[in-house]
Amino acid sequence: MSSALRSSTRRLLHPARAWRYATVRGISSTACTCKAQNFTMPALSPTMTEGSISAWRINEGDKFSAGDVILEVETDKAQMDVEAQDDGILAKIFVPASKDQVQVGTRIAVLADIDDDLSSLEIPAEQPVASSSPPPEPQSSAAESTPPPPQSSSAPSEPDSSSSHDNKPRKNPFVASPGIALLLHTHGLEMSDVKGTGPGGRVLKGDVLAHLGKIPTDKPRSLAAEIASLAKLDLSNIKPAAAKPAAASKRPAAPTKLDPLQLVEVSLPISLAKVTAVAPDAPVADAIARAVAFANAGLPPSKIPPSPHDLFDEVLGLPSARKQPRYTVTSAEYRPAAVAAPSPAELFDEVIGAKSARARNAVVAPVGLREFKVQVPAVDRDRAEFFLAKVKFSLEGDVEKV
Repeated sequence: MSSALRSSTRRLLHPARAWRYATVRGISSTACTCKAQNFTMPALSPTMTEGSISAWRINEGDKFSAGDVILEVETDKAQMDVEAQDDGILAKIFVPASKDQVQVGTRIAVLADIDDDLSSLEIPAEQPVASSSPPPEPQSSAAESTPPPPQSSSAPSEPDSSSSHDNKPRKNPFVASPGIALLLHTHGLEMSDVKGTGPGGRVLKGDVLAHLGKIPTDKPRSLAAEIASLAKLDLSNIKPAAAKPAAASKRPAAPTKLDPLQLVEVSLPISLAKVTAVAPDAPVADAIARAVAFANAGLPPSKIPPSPHDLFDEVLGLPSARKQPRYTVTSAEYRPAAVAAPSPAELFDEVIGAKSARARNAVVAPVGLREFKVQVPAVDRDRAEFFLAKVKFSLEGDVEKV
């Protein structure tokens, strides 16, 4: 009794708190003046019918304040926290945390006032959950017991003309086309005067002409039968052709497409005779290095695609740090195709001045001729050839500058 008086006093002194107290007690099924109230599964959304308790944030006998999270409820759509609307004590838990579904309105715990003594607290009985399904509507037996009205038998029964195969015309439910309507109007006929041979008894133009005697009577029917026979293609006399042996392909295989970034070797024979003649004491390597530097100075732009960093700098308008590749060469002695040494008979013919019967095919490599090589991506082959041409010009033509 004292607990009920204290609860009533708090609600009278604090109207705002009393509204919150009524809100949290609104989901219970007992009066607010009871010493303990049943705490049922709340409906957290208008469409929620059941949910599972993920976790209890407080234990039995723990006190809680307004705004504290009491438990977590998980539905098929989300997981939400249930907060306390007023101060109180969690007296007893009836449904522990589990994955089992609990129907909305089922008692899951009992709450007590903040000043109640749990040892002498009376636990209220659980009230049954109200069924959400509406009661079944009573079946009206009067409507079922009423027999259907008997059909009028005033009209005499007549045989069905549609079941007979006579030529008696019947009323046609189809609308006449302009051509048929013109024929019927010209000759003073109605649609019901002509028997149709079209689909579903439709009156065709041939039916009107046959009715007027301008074409044979069986012409529309025979024409319709012929069209129906041609509607399905007869494939019974068609046999699958025998498979022909696969003929060997005479076309040459398509050349494989070279990767534009695959390294290829570009070479060019260059004579060093003029370099050694102009400066016999100077190292040849120094002249080659100066020729390579001269050739790298004026090369066209490389065709190697830019990197993602270069493209990003170009979009932002930043100065590109991309550098054009410079080439270095490797040189080796130029060796043409190997040939056999001349025989003694050929040497004797040369001494006496006689022509040898054997054709000479010996190729002697020029003195000082070396083969310069450079490895570049396939997309820059033309650039490498231009580079070697400049090196050749520097070492064979304008030697004084190098």
